[in-house]
Amino acid sequence: MRTTRAALGLIFAVLVLLATANPAAAGARDVDQGIGLPFFPCLAAAPDGSFPAAPGTTDNDVRFAHICVVNLQGSQWQAETGEWILFRAAWVSQTQGQCEQFVANATVTEQFRGAPVTPDFLPCQPRPPAVGGWVALFVFVTRPLPPGSYSDTFTFTFNGDVFDGSVTYTAGTVFAFTAGVSVVPRG
Repeated sequence: MRTTRAALGLIFAVLVLLATANPAAAGARDVDQGIGLPFFPCLAAAPDGSFPAAPGTTDNDVRFAHICVVNLQGSQWQAETGEWILFRAAWVSQTQGQCEQFVANATVTEQFRGAPVTPDFLPCQPRPPAVGGWVALFVFVTRPLPPGSYSDTFTFTFNGDVFDGSVTYTAGTVFAFTAGVSVVPRG
């Protein structure tokens, strides 16, 4: 009996160490990063958002006490200690076929704090009817970070021509989108 408890304790300790080995990265698949949950932006004046767990649904599988989103456009972003940060880049097109053309002919890479990370990919999905179009999403979720300045860069490299409904992006075109976020003490 003691041997079994000791073995289970050792297995649990190893699992905890493995889960915390990369303190910045979190499983983006644990939360719906698309258009299903209304995350507040990581801005000083934004309200604090939290969501209860909803296992087995298309929403979040775990509880995020505090979470905000950084879109790879816009302002200087600010989060507080204790907040999970969801970095999100999107490719928007007018039709599903154009969105799928992008997915087939583009490579998306990401760097967080200057190191490569693997973003989660949410395939082409329709946007809300009021907005229209289709979107492919690329996301990366961090666990809460200590105070400091952080950067995240998504790079889109076109391996073939892509038409989004307005513009044709030719093979060889590269776009890099960088967002900076300051993490400040909660208070």
